[in-house]
Amino acid sequence: MGTTIRILLVLAGLVCMALPAQAQDAVRGGTLYRTPGLCISCHGDPPDSFAQLAAGNVGVLNIQIFGNAAGNPGQGVPNSQMSFLSFLTVQDRKDIVAYIANPDAGAVTYTLTVTKAGTGTGTVVSNDGFLNCGPACPTAAVGFAGGTTVTLTPTASAGSVFAGWNGSGLCPSPTACPINMTTDLSVTAVFNLLAAQTIVFGGAPSITVGGTGTVSATGGGSGNPVIFTSQTTSKCTVSGTTVTGVSAGTCTIAANQAGSASFSAAPQVTLSFSIAAANSGPQTITFNNPGNRNLSQGALTLVGTASSGLAVSFSSSTSAVCAVNAGVVSFFGPGTCTITASQAGNGTIPAATSVVQSFTVSLPALAPLSKRGGIDIDGLGKAAVPMTGAGTSLKIGRLNGLNQLVFTDFAGGGPNLTTNRLVGIADFDGDGKSDLAYQTLTTDPDGVFGDVRIWTNFNSGTDHLMRTVKLAWLVQAVADQDGDGLGDMTFRFTGDDGVPNDTGVSFIWFVNTNGSLQVRKRGGAPLSWTLLGAADLNYDGAADMIYISPAPGSIIKALMATPGRTCANLNAGGVPDGFTVLKLADFTGNRRGDILVRNAATGDTQLLSLNASGLALPPFTGDTESINSPCTGSSLVVTNTTIGLPNVNPTWSFFAAGDFDGDGITDIVWKQPDGTLTLWLMTAGGTPNIIANAGTAPVGFTVFQP
Repeated sequence: MGTTIRILLVLAGLVCMALPAQAQDAVRGGTLYRTPGLCISCHGDPPDSFAQLAAGNVGVLNIQIFGNAAGNPGQGVPNSQMSFLSFLTVQDRKDIVAYIANPDAGAVTYTLTVTKAGTGTGTVVSNDGFLNCGPACPTAAVGFAGGTTVTLTPTASAGSVFAGWNGSGLCPSPTACPINMTTDLSVTAVFNLLAAQTIVFGGAPSITVGGTGTVSATGGGSGNPVIFTSQTTSKCTVSGTTVTGVSAGTCTIAANQAGSASFSAAPQVTLSFSIAAANSGPQTITFNNPGNRNLSQGALTLVGTASSGLAVSFSSSTSAVCAVNAGVVSFFGPGTCTITASQAGNGTIPAATSVVQSFTVSLPALAPLSKRGGIDIDGLGKAAVPMTGAGTSLKIGRLNGLNQLVFTDFAGGGPNLTTNRLVGIADFDGDGKSDLAYQTLTTDPDGVFGDVRIWTNFNSGTDHLMRTVKLAWLVQAVADQDGDGLGDMTFRFTGDDGVPNDTGVSFIWFVNTNGSLQVRKRGGAPLSWTLLGAADLNYDGAADMIYISPAPGSIIKALMATPGRTCANLNAGGVPDGFTVLKLADFTGNRRGDILVRNAATGDTQLLSLNASGLALPPFTGDTESINSPCTGSSLVVTNTTIGLPNVNPTWSFFAAGDFDGDGITDIVWKQPDGTLTLWLMTAGGTPNIIANAGTAPVGFTVFQP
């Protein structure tokens, strides 16, 4: 019977892997040979020991090498039959092969070291796979049995080329390298990067439909030709270097150059040019008037075409009203917007005669006073001035036909301010009349919480609970902040709950049509910042909230309302040093918020007119389902324009603001030291008609204007 070799790895009595015998010889009674170093991970038996393998005795932790039934040791195992031992190291496998070849003499191995050099990368692998130096491997050393011939094969990575072998003349071949292992040897494989090459187009040809022209390009050093292809076959085709016009429009030709043994392929480049209509003559532009626009409609995309098929460009000659960017018109205010459509032509087509279109841009329709932040108790569109006294005392001031503010007692009085406080006035139910919101101060025995309650249309008989909230939360803005026609209240935390970031944070109580609330975070700032109020700055119908930092160097932050009751945080310029902010309202009739400021020392009075119209606000990036998501940051800037007003006597104080005459513009009332009221009936653009004596302020009463 011929010699049969079988190798088993036995662990805890279980055969983990086996090489089937070439023939099924009996192995019982065969000699078990073992040697140290045969399998490093499997050592544990005493060195240089061997024993008889008893029948069924396979519980030995080692590599077991069986002879035949006559006890003759194996004479060698082909390398291909060792490849299954993938769980062993390369050196382990080599040691096993060497031991089987000559088990009595012990394994004789020599180390072959492979090093890689050059600017590129590649792989070097031996024919038996024991040595495998991949792209990231700088050097590898493996032992091979003496007398073994090892063939090394280099393979360059993409973008690299094999440049040859270095190392004592061992590898005369430019590719595969056979080495006879008679001693420790080393060799170096050199891989270099392929040289780069680029393509540069010549000039663009002038081609008409049906005509031809030539393209040219200079390639890199590979010597391969530059190949041209058309990427717009509906406009042009190319054969060799000849381009043929198919139809009017833009033709794009791509150029490619293959690589070589020393050069990588050149990156593709393109050349675009116009295909003119054959015998087209002068071109004409079609640009229809887009029609009048309302500022609440937002931006407009312009549509225009040229008979040549070339692109039409647009420009505005009325920058104060509108501007064009990439064919989209943004609007900044009311007036006439004039747009010019142009086409400059090219080398074969003359410029077209420009087409000019003008249209009117108008303000949004004026919303009812109660829906734009005014106090309209009667629903007549004229603002009232509520004034509170002791207990339930409540007076309402209205402008009469003689431009006098007349204050009368409110029938039934207001909430008792001994046990309550007023928090807001707004149209919470959308009926066109203002409602009164107040908070109880004594319902919580611990004095922590208070009920926010509503008198619909100032009628105490409709008293109902809105929500309960801590007394440390104060209302600092009341306006329609989502554009649904219902008043919303902004509460700001003024207490100290031990969490630094909580103090100064603001939440809006958004009122739903069914009277329920959705509470959402709307910014936050230290209490040294003033939350001035909220007013629409961009004609979208939703009020935007204004924060102002401490003086000097006060900056203005506009928390712009965005869809879904979200917001964006924009800069809005600053407040001049020395000036105090007094009120946020539409004092110019532009349907946008203006900030009234005054220098108390000099009496200098100004309006800071804010305009965010035409700004493409960023989409909200927070979690729309979370009440704590902050506003999305933005580098956009709200325009801040100063409008001068007459000086006000420094001894006078700001008294109230409201659209008292119902013309859609907020008016201003000043109080003189003797109680005399001076009324500024504001007109479009911010110029006041001054009523020097417009009545007298009631003594012992305080204006309430949230």
